[in-house]
Amino acid sequence: MSFSKLTQPKVADVIIDHLEQMIVEGSLHPGQQLPSERDLALQLEVSRPSLREAIKLLVEKGLLVSKHGGGTQVSEAAGLQFNNPLTELLLRDAQGQEDLLEFRHTLEGNIAYLAAMRATDLDKDMLGKAYQRLQSSHASDEGIMEADADANFHLTIAAACHNRVLLHTMRALFDVLSNNVHQNLVLASGTSTSREHIRQQHAQLYNSIINGQAEAARDAAHDHMRYLEQLLNEQNRHQHRRLTAARHQSSWNEQNQ
Repeated sequence: MSFSKLTQPKVADVIIDHLEQMIVEGSLHPGQQLPSERDLALQLEVSRPSLREAIKLLVEKGLLVSKHGGGTQVSEAAGLQFNNPLTELLLRDAQGQEDLLEFRHTLEGNIAYLAAMRATDLDKDMLGKAYQRLQSSHASDEGIMEADADANFHLTIAAACHNRVLLHTMRALFDVLSNNVHQNLVLASGTSTSREHIRQQHAQLYNSIINGQAEAARDAAHDHMRYLEQLLNEQNRHQHRRLTAARHQSSWNEQNQ
């Protein structure tokens, strides 16, 4: 029996594999700036020429973008895309918002279930920080800040579920999700009871994941989505009644002129 000669992989190829893996697992995300060439070479313990070659090839693949004088960052094209004009058309009306909540209902229950089962101590630490940021944002009058903190909390749960497809789907949805959360907060702003109910649901979701209670985490996620759907439906019914009343008034005015 004869054996073929083993060949050592080029350092540049090893770097490429490593950076690609970080992009796939979500450790590097679209738009993220890489350290300087010098710092990154030191962190990876490779030569700068090998790193330069790897980056050049990743740029050619469309995974990285190098800007003259602006360093290198992960390409926006390296992630799933939910920010095209069609998405805006889909989500700009009430039906689109209902569709998004239905999609989240399907997605986030399973994400919460997996996160409760798989979250490591580091995941729980990051989730704790995301939850504290969310709690702090409640005291702010900045609705956008609270919406971003809320969306980031859900995104951190997705990272803890250790399913790369689910994570990239949630990450691609971040801007859409943040806008949707902001609209949900506007819907809940009518009463302090609604806002407090949402906060309690977040607390239940957080505690279930931290304590490894998978079924409870999934139930908490579904309860949260159902409540948001209820708020949206109530708002839609109210809007429908207002439009109907306006038409009635217009008709009455015409008949009594």
